[in-house]
Amino acid sequence: MSVLLLFSISFSSFNPIEHNELVFDQKTKSIITQWYDLLLILESKDVNAYPPLSAERINGMGIGGYVTYDELKHLFNTKDIKALNVLNDVYAYQLQQYFSAFSSFEKVSISTLKNKIKNSLSAKSSNIDNNNLVELNRIINRLKIYKESLSGCSDDMIRFSTNKKNTYHRYQSENPVLPHWGQKSTFAIDKSSIKINAPYERAASAEKALFDDALSVYTLSMNRSTEDHWIAEFWSDDVRGLTFSPAGRWISITNQIVKKEEIKAASMFELYFNLGVGLYDAGVLCWQSKYYYGLERPSTYINRNIEKTWKPLHDNPEFPAYPSGHAVFGAVSATILEHHFGKSYSFTDNSHQNRLEFKSSGRSFPSLKDMAIENAYSRFVMGVHFKEDCEEGLKLGYEVGKQINKIDPDSLINKKYTLL
Repeated sequence: MSVLLLFSISFSSFNPIEHNELVFDQKTKSIITQWYDLLLILESKDVNAYPPLSAERINGMGIGGYVTYDELKHLFNTKDIKALNVLNDVYAYQLQQYFSAFSSFEKVSISTLKNKIKNSLSAKSSNIDNNNLVELNRIINRLKIYKESLSGCSDDMIRFSTNKKNTYHRYQSENPVLPHWGQKSTFAIDKSSIKINAPYERAASAEKALFDDALSVYTLSMNRSTEDHWIAEFWSDDVRGLTFSPAGRWISITNQIVKKEEIKAASMFELYFNLGVGLYDAGVLCWQSKYYYGLERPSTYINRNIEKTWKPLHDNPEFPAYPSGHAVFGAVSATILEHHFGKSYSFTDNSHQNRLEFKSSGRSFPSLKDMAIENAYSRFVMGVHFKEDCEEGLKLGYEVGKQINKIDPDSLINKKYTLL
């Protein structure tokens, strides 16, 4: 075959439209993942990055991205670089809202990334309109309305001591974290559509079931294997100011997946939108149950009934045990990720690669659901949760994820905007 013929075949297989779309999607992916990576970096330095607050930020970023796509769909469809410039500005705006009261490091980091992306986009085209204020202001006005719809907290909210059931085993703290968070509005999920069982509701004797559960926590801790120790630390993300939060962990996982897969821009916006809404709504529902049922942590029960000096592998989080937030956030995220990448998607999580504070090697999983299950199990082997917390947390997260997967983002985002 002649060189000329080979060249003609190769040339004829090149589709400039498909190539342009691929390049645009790669640019979009780069912008999205860079901003979410920065969110995780800033979160890791925030000593107040409790899981629900982290989920709120992730939700804000997801809404910001999807509203930008919704407002500028004509520009995204024609692969106009102006759309990416506006997207860059929107992500910068959202992070500035969440970290405006922080140190100069956060402000400089946001400004630096914004300018870096802006310069990279300018180098790609000489036809970019640098004045994006009209589009940007329109999007920001919508984002302010969405944010206001989620921020209301009335004075008559249920306090963590309202439910008088099971008072002997109630969580006690002088400074409980976010006791009213569960009274916030959800963004997509109807709260009444989710039923969360009381702890040990199906047991013949709740007292015996609780004792047996506590005994299993204690017994495992006395013979904790090297593997279980690694699992506990691998999924912990409890040390605020050092790592991202348990909710942010699933954005780290998502970014790793997105970077290695070919995904169209529209699908990326939908994915991060769904994850944000799912994590936020799951966080509200989880915290509602935590402070309604108010179940104590294993350590206080064990100290009172089994061994006075026993301690978990890590300090207890400053809120009630039931259900496990780790389990909830992991299950909702895995369910949404499965919807996009399949139930048999195998993955190695390198979220803590190169850390020196604990074993940072990646862990491999045959499926996303297996990741969620191990993540939940890690809290049991850590000694900060009963099995009941973890199992019911998984159920709650799976249910929220299933409902989120049925939602049409276009319909939800525009319906919310119209109603508000």
